[in-house]
Amino acid sequence: MCAKPQREEDILPPEPVRTWTAPPPPPPPVLARVGFHNRVAVQIGMMTACIAALLCSLLFVLSPVWIPAAGFLAVYLYHRRTGEPISTSAGARMGWITGVFLFGIAALMFTVGFVSQANNGQFAADLQQQMRRMPMSDPEATAQALKLLESPGGQALIILFLLGFLFAVIMSFCAAGGALGAKIVGKD
Repeated sequence: MCAKPQREEDILPPEPVRTWTAPPPPPPPVLARVGFHNRVAVQIGMMTACIAALLCSLLFVLSPVWIPAAGFLAVYLYHRRTGEPISTSAGARMGWITGVFLFGIAALMFTVGFVSQANNGQFAADLQQQMRRMPMSDPEATAQALKLLESPGGQALIILFLLGFLFAVIMSFCAAGGALGAKIVGKD
């Protein structure tokens, strides 16, 4: 009647002493590699490309300065926003992303301007005038080149050639600016 256990089976083992331990800290967030799958990199690249396109359209003479500066600025802003150290190759990729957007804007502006001049007939006349001023030894080659420029296929060929040249220049300048930016930002 006193509730004393009569057998060993009725005796409960003492409860183990529980100690509290802090959970391990969460792993640091894994930031996406600099590329088109990285949302932050794409946003910053688009923003700096728009700024560079505006500056290039306002002060075209300084375009060789604005284009690498866009790649540099993109790397700087990416580093400030994420706090992630950026290697030189990641900086070049960041400049490349900026260059893709800048080329898209520049190609659109160039093509619209070219088509408007071609519709007025001004482009062909200006190009013919420039070709006549060039010192060429063969007048027949000059006549064939002028004939090519008058055809829509010839004008399309010129557009494609100039867009390819524009792509190469913008991409190389932006990537170089991004790599330089990574080199300088990495020294912090």
